[in-house]
Amino acid sequence: MLNKDEVYSMPGSVVTKTLRSYMKTFMIGIKHRESRCDCVDNYYVKALSVDGAYKVGMELIAGEGYLVETVTSPGEDAYGIDISCDCDDGMYNESIERSGAYPNGNVF
Repeated sequence: MLNKDEVYSMPGSVVTKTLRSYMKTFMIGIKHRESRCDCVDNYYVKALSVDGAYKVGMELIAGEGYLVETVTSPGEDAYGIDISCDCDDGMYNESIERSGAYPNGNVF
């Protein structure tokens, strides 16, 4: 299960301390592919660019029926703002459960 308190990076990648120091923490908005509302769940990933953050997000949710809807860079106005969803789309707005997610603690 993806945890909102964790910062994720590319699963299975080996990142040195030097390379990691150049990475930024991006906020990605994830929603279910068939959701009828525009609300997203926000998670944080480490990457070198917006494209890299998108790829990390897609890798984390691959095969789960979810999409990375937004990628927000640090410093943008919306960064860090988590808005709760009031929609009645409960069928698809469940927590993203993922066994075997790779939080930063598993990156060597």
